[in-house]
Amino acid sequence: LITDHPFLNSSFQELFMTQAERTPDAIAVSSAEVQLTYAELKASADRLARSLAAHGVGPESVVGLLLTRDIDLLVAFADQAAIARA
Repeated sequence: LITDHPFLNSSFQELFMTQAERTPDAIAVSSAEVQLTYAELKASADRLARSLAAHGVGPESVVGLLLTRDIDLLVAFADQAAIARA
């Protein structure tokens, strides 16, 4: 069955954390201006999570973000993993 594949039963956050732990020095995202490794992307997401938590945001909170289509958008997605761990 196709549903037996482990990736199909995993959330983005689980997949991101697995990859970040497995290959922290590998390039996770890049643009014309910047590249981030998985470790750097995780650290950026953790900083955003701490900032949101300081403002009372938790795992069940709804937060709206206005972002351009750049690396900050991916940091916000990765931040979901960081908030879920908080």
